[in-house]
Amino acid sequence: MPVNVAVVGKSGELLYGPGAVKLSKSNSPGATALGSLEATGLPFDFSRRYPDLVEAIAGLRNKGQAGWLYKINDDVPLIAAGKKPVQANDRVIWWYSDSINDPPPSWDKLAK
Repeated sequence: MPVNVAVVGKSGELLYGPGAVKLSKSNSPGATALGSLEATGLPFDFSRRYPDLVEAIAGLRNKGQAGWLYKINDDVPLIAAGKKPVQANDRVIWWYSDSINDPPPSWDKLAK
C-alpha cells in the first residue's frame, strides 16, 4: 500500500521526502503512522519511560517541550503512532516541533 511521507527536522530541515513508501499490513508495525516512519529507513528510537513514544529520529532527540510529532493529512492524532492506522495515499508528516504551539509543516510547501 503506498503512503506519502516527509520527515522534517529542526529549523525545517528535510530529512526524508516528501515521497512515497510502500507499507504492508502483514509487517510490524504495519499500515500505521509508525510503519510509514520505519519505511523511510531513517533510524529512530522509542522512549524508555513511554515505550510507544518516538523519542528520536535520525539522532535528533526530544528535549523538554520540544520533540517529534506527526500528522496524517491535516489531522494531528492524539494516539501513539504505532496504533494509528493509515490508508493508501495518506500524507504523513513527521516533524520536530520546538513548541506545541508551532504550526505543523504543510505538505504543499514541502512538495515544492
